[in-house]
Amino acid sequence: MTQEADVSKTEEIDRLLSVPLSDRNEAWKEKFYQIVDTASLSLPDENVFVGPDGFPYLLLNIPEPGQQYHSYSLTTVLGHCLENGLGVVIARGDMSKPEWVFPFGMLWCFKEFGKLEVPVEEKIRGELLNDSPAGKLSKEVVEESRQVMVGQPSEEYLPAYVRQAIRNFVTQRLNMPDVKAFLLFDAAAEPPQSLVFSIFPDQFANENEYGAVLSMLRWYLPTHYGLAGIARDAELASSFEPF
Repeated sequence: MTQEADVSKTEEIDRLLSVPLSDRNEAWKEKFYQIVDTASLSLPDENVFVGPDGFPYLLLNIPEPGQQYHSYSLTTVLGHCLENGLGVVIARGDMSKPEWVFPFGMLWCFKEFGKLEVPVEEKIRGELLNDSPAGKLSKEVVEESRQVMVGQPSEEYLPAYVRQAIRNFVTQRLNMPDVKAFLLFDAAAEPPQSLVFSIFPDQFANENEYGAVLSMLRWYLPTHYGLAGIARDAELASSFEPF
């Protein structure tokens, strides 16, 4: 067993997940996030399933006291999940009753930024600089009487394996080939930086369906990343490029 799967943290994870949802405050979440990455968990034989949200997950179980098992942790399965577009569910042997769910976006946030969630005060800044971590935001556009800037997301901002996972979702699940994207910076928005994909309202029966698809795309992004949509005939639509 390596330090990446620490059996001493398993009991604490079990205790924390026994706390009712109504009593899980920010202090609870902070403690949970501090130890969940290396807590020793078990991997059942049937370990990949599709959740009620339609996304694939790897199942990690909280072992029962005295149970013999091969030790895994969020850290040890992280690479496999990111390569295969998986989230992670922690449960007590029943995948239909998850104790905690990690979407794909939280997992790659952990890999790239060292945290499952990046606090607001630590968000990647979106200064209008060519060396912004997000990418070169150099094209000025006037949209609805205010100035915004657009560009292409950098490899640092949107790694190749994340791009591939999003492309797979859009082409396979939404049946929309040739998806394109750009990065939008709008100082008046919160957050100021948002990813925009070439998925338009007129491709859906109503606004609710369109909103649902945007919500699904959020599964692939960290909680501090913005996501926006535009109409097909919007001036900004000329900014889309393959990503």
